[in-house]
Amino acid sequence: MDTILQAFLSWQFLAFSLSIGAIIYVIRQVVEYAMIHWWPLKQWNAANKKSKVWRALILPILPILLGGVSFFITTYPYPEGFNTSAGRLAFGLVAGFTSGMFVRLYNSFLASNVADFAQKIRRAAPSHYDHDHDNCNDHDHDNCNDHNDSTLEESVRKSINKD
Repeated sequence: MDTILQAFLSWQFLAFSLSIGAIIYVIRQVVEYAMIHWWPLKQWNAANKKSKVWRALILPILPILLGGVSFFITTYPYPEGFNTSAGRLAFGLVAGFTSGMFVRLYNSFLASNVADFAQKIRRAAPSHYDHDHDNCNDHDHDNCNDHNDSTLEESVRKSINKD
């Protein structure tokens, strides 16, 4: 495998990229909350969080700029070849650029695994407390459990993949 590609698929790169995604998520939540509830920014109103400046300019550029901060972070365990200041900068910029993709990939992976795990638990130990007797007849429990599993899976996917 090519050395550069191997470095960009290393655990250091994935962790750095996911960290940038997490920081961007927090920044986005705080700013969008402030746009709605904080009085000086209330003039912008909730419609402005959907504005082109916020969605098409600030949100796409912010992860790249945040990745550029890696220039100053010397204690992070960068892959070999990225220990120089130019290497750290390139590493951070690419990590910021790809952070959105890796966060979506991670959320998708997590959603499918959590839903599968939840189904295995529910099938291994059928629970009486979450059984919906109103929507199922007493003689057809198999179809009712399948319905509950699919709604559980859908709710897990929605909660993990929400914007």
